[in-house]
Order: sequence, then C-alpha cells, then structure tokens
Amino acid sequence: MIRDMLLYRALHRFTRSGERWAELRATGGDDDAIRERVSAEFGRWATFGGPSETGAAFDGGPNPRFWVGNSHKGPPTLQGAELIAVVRKLMRIPPVKVESVQGSLFGEE
Repeated sequence: MIRDMLLYRALHRFTRSGERWAELRATGGDDDAIRERVSAEFGRWATFGGPSETGAAFDGGPNPRFWVGNSHKGPPTLQGAELIAVVRKLMRIPPVKVESVQGSLFGEE
C-alpha cells in the first residue's frame, strides 16, 4: 500500500533511525513510547516527493500527523491512535514486554 511505503520512508529520514526502531522492537513499546519515537523521526513540518511522484507531508510535535501527498492541507491521512496503531504494525513493535517491566521493578536485569 502506497500509504505504508510513504510512512515507512518518513519514519526513516534521519541517520540511525533503523537502529532506534530496532531497539523499540526489541524492548516493546506502549503507545506513548511509539508516539514519542514517531514525533522525533518526523521532525517538524517536513515533506518529500515532487511533481512526478506521490510524496508525503508530516509533522512531529506532541500530536504527530501524516498526510499522503506533498501538502499539509486538509485533514491528515493518519493521526492520533490510528497513526500509532499503523506504525506499531508497520514497524512490528510489540507491547511492552512484561518480564522487562517486572525485572526493572525488582532490580533484576
């Protein structure tokens, strides 16, 4: 799906983004952790694409938003809980692993 390909590209704009996603995939993440990662990877008010290709527009910040197309005009294609759910599936991020939480609570690694 074109939306998912564009979203994947937007989530991998910066150096070592793949490593950061791999870390979140390894530890698991709640919705807040995914939202923070999306916001950081999007940055503020960015676009890519051109006249001969479908692009995307996106904005990080406290409520990350994503548009298919080269403009921030109109309602976002994805935002809020729907954006987080799509990113979780696309990036294969499991929920927080219970053993990680329990171990840290009791000083175990």
